[in-house]
Amino acid sequence: SKALLDAATIAAAGAATSDVSVEYNAEVAIEIVSTAILQQGQTMEDLAPSLIGQVEAQITGLVAASGLEGDIAITSDPIFPPRPPPASPPVPPTLPPPSPPPSLPPPFSPPSKPPSLPPSPPPPPPSPPPPHALPTSASPTPPHLPTSGGFGSFRVIASFTASGDVGDFDETTKASILAKLAQLAGFRFVTLGSTLDVTAGSVIIVAKFPVVTQSEANTAKSSLEQYTGAAGQDAFEAQMGPVLAAVGSAVVTTVV
Repeated sequence: SKALLDAATIAAAGAATSDVSVEYNAEVAIEIVSTAILQQGQTMEDLAPSLIGQVEAQITGLVAASGLEGDIAITSDPIFPPRPPPASPPVPPTLPPPSPPPSLPPPFSPPSKPPSLPPSPPPPPPSPPPPHALPTSASPTPPHLPTSGGFGSFRVIASFTASGDVGDFDETTKASILAKLAQLAGFRFVTLGSTLDVTAGSVIIVAKFPVVTQSEANTAKSSLEQYTGAAGQDAFEAQMGPVLAAVGSAVVTTVV
């Protein structure tokens, strides 16, 4: 800012400085640069008045908030980016050159005399008769050995008690219990000839699995023994939970 008349100028003119008031004139320039993006279907000429109105409203609010007084002159200078050049027309595809005409076959010429074939060789002498074959006795077919899926020489017996009545155990429930015990014994499936007996006395459940070898029987017994006694009853109840409401005892396993 700059005073219109300073004190030295007023004194030189012969006036008393104490009776003179000095006024200052200040100019504030505010420049706002705004950027807008054209929406689909909108032109730059449509966007300019809206953008200028927004900028003027911002300047008016800024002046009012700062407490400035005086006249406000607002100048808007919209600058638009250069328009892109028009798109070039598409270049038509280049057609391949025409194929040459097919070549004509050679002129017909009469066939030449075929060469004479050599004479055929004489036929071979007849083969001698085969020697007399001695009769052989057919080897006996070995007997069919039972597999671990059939009736075997050993039985793994697993028994335990459960709550309820004998009438509660239909064929579907008994099949589910038998399949679960076979899984706990380490069998891949319920062996052929397996049975499940349900008798009264609370409910006594006895499952019998036939196996072929002593080794298979011992392996199954060892798998079931982890559910034996007080230490194994909790684990046995957890395994049988999906098929039985309540288990009264741990499993007892024997091999006969």
